[in-house]
Amino acid sequence: MQKKWVWYGVEDLYFAFCIEYDPHKPYALFAEIMGLEKILKSYLLFKNGNKYSSLSKNEAYEVIECLVKKWGHSIKRMLDETSKLLKNDEIKKVKESNYDGYIGSDLVKAIEAGYMESRYPVYRPIYEQFKIKGVDLYQNPLESSGIKKFIYEICRTILVQLKTEIDLEPIGRDFIKVYGSRESTRRFINLMFNGDIKNYL
Repeated sequence: MQKKWVWYGVEDLYFAFCIEYDPHKPYALFAEIMGLEKILKSYLLFKNGNKYSSLSKNEAYEVIECLVKKWGHSIKRMLDETSKLLKNDEIKKVKESNYDGYIGSDLVKAIEAGYMESRYPVYRPIYEQFKIKGVDLYQNPLESSGIKKFIYEICRTILVQLKTEIDLEPIGRDFIKVYGSRESTRRFINLMFNGDIKNYL
């Protein structure tokens, strides 16, 4: 089950990468957020396996559905829970790092706002919280390169840990098998997986 969440998460990130320069670019951010959410949930589901692993298939699905609904779409909540489960400072370090002018913790707020803002008109856009000092101008984190870098870094951090606990190699092989012939795949692997998918999947 956790592997399915990883697969769908990686596919979302790849889809976002492929449409980034298309007229549908606003949906790229939403797909990136969905990819991040699914990879976070893959790790959380793995760590909560004791709650459903001994149950029948139908019973297990019911428990998994309850867990997934409990986490909802709150990236902050999932990051907080993941950070506690990792028992190290990796998530904290990512949240404290700078991504093209934005601190990771600020980008968490932007990502949560982006879940709605990337698809619907909103009355209080997130950029209003990012006023440039001294002038009547704002920065929009949802349009920055930093938000993609932050999402990728969080996903890499989780996948590195998850790979030590379950076999993710089939996902990497299947990804190359399905998408390897596309020119965009090599560029995606360079950015998302630092050039080597085998280090993460």
